[in-house]
Amino acid sequence: RRVHGYNGNSIHKSLNGLLKLSYITNSREGTYYAIISQDGSLTVQSSSVTLTVRQTPFIISQPSSLTYADQGDSSYSFLIQATNNIEDGTLSYKWYKNGVASVDTAYIIGSLSQNLTLYQITSTFAGTYYCIIK
Repeated sequence: RRVHGYNGNSIHKSLNGLLKLSYITNSREGTYYAIISQDGSLTVQSSSVTLTVRQTPFIISQPSSLTYADQGDSSYSFLIQATNNIEDGTLSYKWYKNGVASVDTAYIIGSLSQNLTLYQITSTFAGTYYCIIK
């Protein structure tokens, strides 16, 4: 019995029916299937599976720190820019303050976007802000 893994071309020959891919990159994306043959006469094709490679996002520009005198009527935006080099560019953003997930309010806008804006800043806004990107 011989098993051949395919992605448009024969990519792997195995006697145990296992296809193992190493060093997964975008070039490995595609539809895979196996053709199983025995004695060169009996041939069966498996159903197909699709491999999609998601790259880890990386940050292009970091947000800037802010030291602010409490004036109560000003606003400030933290902007973070990232990419994952995938054509659709689908990334999700989640902002945190002191380890707690931020939520949009009348004074905090953009907790799920690349741009977090704080309005009418007071001392209650003091803390460490960061963004997790997926």
